[in-house]
Amino acid sequence: MPTQFLAAQVVIPSWVDEYDDDAEAYYVSTINRNSDLYEGDMYSETIVWEWNIKTQKKVSIVYQASHGRNSLWKHQLLVSGLEMSGLKYIEEISNQE
Repeated sequence: MPTQFLAAQVVIPSWVDEYDDDAEAYYVSTINRNSDLYEGDMYSETIVWEWNIKTQKKVSIVYQASHGRNSLWKHQLLVSGLEMSGLKYIEEISNQE
């Protein structure tokens, strides 16, 4: 169920939840996108959405970052942080940027 983007390749999707209808849940997606600045160049974009467990749909974007092509470090960091602290982790890293 990855989101479709024009001129993008899905690198990795992840779902983070506690398998409880009332728990926080998130969808983390990293895709490769074409650069608007440099023709033929690509970069990775990682987006975190709130995830509605009942409807199985994305609700709203809570975090977005970009980095080098096929880069998964930010994706892995976000999944780990969300598993430990939920939305509080997103707030902490947003304040540090």
